[in-house]
Amino acid sequence: MSKRHEITPDISTWIREQSVFFVATAPRALDGHINVSPKGGDSFRVLGPLEVVYQDFTGSGAETAAHARENGRIVVMFCAFEGPPKIVRIHGHAKLITVENPRYAEFVELFPANPGTRAFVHIWVDRISDSCGYSVPLYQFQRQRETLDRWASMKTPEGLKAYRATKNRQSIDGLPALLPEPSMANAHTLSESKSKGAKLFNSTVVFLVGNVASKKTWYQRIGFEASYFPPGFCILRRDAIQIFLQQQDGYTKPEDPGAQDRGAWSVYIETDDASALFEEISSRSDAKITRGLTRQEYGQIEFEVIDPNGYVLVFAQPS
Repeated sequence: MSKRHEITPDISTWIREQSVFFVATAPRALDGHINVSPKGGDSFRVLGPLEVVYQDFTGSGAETAAHARENGRIVVMFCAFEGPPKIVRIHGHAKLITVENPRYAEFVELFPANPGTRAFVHIWVDRISDSCGYSVPLYQFQRQRETLDRWASMKTPEGLKAYRATKNRQSIDGLPALLPEPSMANAHTLSESKSKGAKLFNSTVVFLVGNVASKKTWYQRIGFEASYFPPGFCILRRDAIQIFLQQQDGYTKPEDPGAQDRGAWSVYIETDDASALFEEISSRSDAKITRGLTRQEYGQIEFEVIDPNGYVLVFAQPS
């Protein structure tokens, strides 16, 4: 096996000639299910020596999406079924780009229009290798299947969103995958609106900071993805949790010496495994733990962390 430092022009050209590729991901949990998916169509692009993206189509599963949200580890494999034998593996860190992400519109322009597109998987490459592929059998490519495209074309955009809301919410291990799209999350009939009033479906905490660019890095270190909108706004996401950072130049959170004694919190976040999360966050030298794992009298297992802005995050596991 030959390790490369980057995707060379020759490898990029060879990749474009392949009709199928395979994507493998896995959850963090040792007992979680590893996933491998075959991909076809004109759905893969090399963006640079260490950057690639592929188009993700609506289907009955969403394992890759869930694993990309949770940890981002991914390997893409191409192998020659025709011509000289060759295998190329691309290891990297994946980010799921859904319609609310600013880069979604950018990536749409790189691919043929397809009604079944539900996301893009953007990968920063940290390792690329090629090998001989002598044991891979020879197959003759006939054509791409059209079944999925026809199925998606027969559904309305709202019908596809409803399908994804039902089928793609979580992985087989229960990890969040594709979150409800805005029109579905807000969906309610006019008659319901008139009779019951508007429905609330979500809320997001907003932290004021003096400088977004420097503060978002801390959250990235504890597992949050950051969508940065210069100069002064950032959306932080980890699994189903979302936090906004809003910049006000020169802002400093007011001192409140008695806040900790009063148990004053800035945000309360529930998790399914407080112990594992505590181990993950407390291992970081820049994580200021103000209260370790504690079982409260009301049954929750909690711990507290102060971020660089002075905001108190409480992580809790329901009893």
